[in-house]
Amino acid sequence: MKNVLVVLAVLAASLPALDWEMTIVPGVQYIDDILLGPGGQLYVAGNSSDSGFVFASSDYFNWNPTGSLGARYVYCLIMTPGDTLFAGTRAAHTSTDSGRLFVSSDAGATWEHRSSLGPGAVGLKLTALLEDDSGYIYGGHDYFDGSRGFPPFRSTDRGFTWSQAGSVSRMSAYDYCIIQDSARTVYCATWGNRGLVMKSVDHGATWTATAELFDAGDTPSLIEVPGGTLYACTYPKVVPQQPYGRVFTSTNSGTSWTEIGQGYFNNTEGLRPLYRTSDGAIFVGADPTAEVFVTADGGATWTTAGVIPYSTIVYKFLQVAHGDTNFLYATTGPNGMVFRAILPITSIAEGSPASTERLGIRVMGGNPFMNEAAIEYNAPGANRVELEVFDAAGRPVRTLQTGTQFQGQDVARWDGRDYRNNIVPAGIYFCRLTADRSTVSAKLVKAQD
Repeated sequence: MKNVLVVLAVLAASLPALDWEMTIVPGVQYIDDILLGPGGQLYVAGNSSDSGFVFASSDYFNWNPTGSLGARYVYCLIMTPGDTLFAGTRAAHTSTDSGRLFVSSDAGATWEHRSSLGPGAVGLKLTALLEDDSGYIYGGHDYFDGSRGFPPFRSTDRGFTWSQAGSVSRMSAYDYCIIQDSARTVYCATWGNRGLVMKSVDHGATWTATAELFDAGDTPSLIEVPGGTLYACTYPKVVPQQPYGRVFTSTNSGTSWTEIGQGYFNNTEGLRPLYRTSDGAIFVGADPTAEVFVTADGGATWTTAGVIPYSTIVYKFLQVAHGDTNFLYATTGPNGMVFRAILPITSIAEGSPASTERLGIRVMGGNPFMNEAAIEYNAPGANRVELEVFDAAGRPVRTLQTGTQFQGQDVARWDGRDYRNNIVPAGIYFCRLTADRSTVSAKLVKAQD
């Protein structure tokens, strides 16, 4: 198979509005989450009235229900090693139960109720899930008493039992989005009226609040980009000075936050999902217009990526490679639809070497590879360089190199293992070289062992 060198650094002004194509998920009103799961299928969490469902798609367009969960609302999905699916749902009984965890080990054909989050300071919803690099599972929830906020629950035994740290000073919120950054710090974006983010540097044993995001209330989404910069999007306070959605960044793990993109979101009531695609662009979705904004220069300037029809809110984005096409999927409400758009990615110079005169990357030797891939790269004059492997859905798999680039070319080797030293499945991956604010990527194909 020929190597493909993909140019991923583009100017914001050249990013066109996307053509959003509707796919139908039958019988639901809201699609809260989406992931690429077992067997390369897409999975979404769908909700209607008082019932929750998980749907799957093998052709990335048509959706079919998986086995019944018997749950009231499904809010979040993750896949863990062994192709196990985890789903977070609403409590079965409001007076005696809390947010519930369901598990499927057969690609969603059957689901079992593994546990509920309580006891403790816990709400009725399991709102967010994360597995960290130690294999711990985090469960976000909606506990809210008007004066204090409690961090996510943590499970060290695959979700059978849970523990919870104490309340976090100044936090008045419930947990919405949980991520782990490249430095292994776990963050939790929250809902409330203080615009705060929680973080833990000891795998969830204790939590502290980061600096406050000025004049922000809810903080529904948080991402990290290469180089360690955090991005957060927000809704305003109940009585706001700035009554619209905003984006903040932090380069010091939340010690301070800086607003970016001033003036671009003044017609919104809030911003909900943030997502970084493999070309380095950052997308954000608006409420209540379902307009999508995109930046390719780190957030200094934004352009519209189109308005998603029949919708008022965008919940999640996911990039998926299907054949030779890269799609960006968006889950929406209140009409229970999943939309997708083709991402513009430009290919050049198949098999080109990593030239010493310019930023470059190429896969050496066999591709598909069996046991090890050799990646030649060059980043002349860059102050900061990161070389990372991502899967076809844009999820980080392994960091191969980070730091200052020396003169001349270098070669990194990937043994086909992820951060936990597990061998990854056969399939399509991308090795991305980020040098300061420029990015290029090479396609990797891992053969079946």
